[in-house]
Amino acid sequence: MTELNEKQRQKLRRECFGYATQDALVLEEETLETNVCLADASRDEARRYLDDLGLGDLAGTRAR
Repeated sequence: MTELNEKQRQKLRRECFGYATQDALVLEEETLETNVCLADASRDEARRYLDDLGLGDLAGTRAR
């Protein structure tokens, strides 16, 4: 392998950092989407549970 000069190293660093940053943003977005899905599922389950107990109307969370 040939040795890189400083300009090539800097370019490579910027490219690698850019890819790493982009990957991190995609992962963060996917994580947020997953968390939203889990929160929605938990909320819906909580509503069903309150409805099963007959408390859905009292809590204002009547399941749809």
